[in-house]
Amino acid sequence: MEEADQLSIRTAKLIGDIALQARCTQMKERKEKSQYISCVNERLQTIKETCDLIRQLQASNSSDGTEEKLMELDILMDRLCLCDIPNLPAPLNRNSIRTWMEEHAAEEIEHLETCLKIASNQEIHKERIRRRDLFMNPQTRGKWLDLHFKTSPPTMPSHAIDGKGNP
Repeated sequence: MEEADQLSIRTAKLIGDIALQARCTQMKERKEKSQYISCVNERLQTIKETCDLIRQLQASNSSDGTEEKLMELDILMDRLCLCDIPNLPAPLNRNSIRTWMEEHAAEEIEHLETCLKIASNQEIHKERIRRRDLFMNPQTRGKWLDLHFKTSPPTMPSHAIDGKGNP
């Protein structure tokens, strides 16, 4: 009897360890994909901000706030250097960034937007497969039902609780 108890305890621990490893692997994959999407989104935002600022500088003829905009442009150029953009000019200055914007920025923006669409579509596809697998497996069908039909539990009205948190 004791052997059976110990065997069942070891089996339960083993199952728990395997489930924990699978959960950690899923979290790592999600985190890596999320980091990729946020990195691409950051690059895209930096390029768009730089292009908008250069257009503003070209359109403005007055010197009102031009010095502030030039300082902001310098900061954005530094951020662009950190974004690891392949076709960015090597001697990066205000003139070369204007030329790059006119010739290559649109291509880079289009490329990054395509990457974001592909990554988000892959995430959606993986989630659909995960939900399908939850439904197809009789042991996890309850999780699928909870995912689709579970409603949140009713909340207690705030007037029923005093300042100390007691009902």
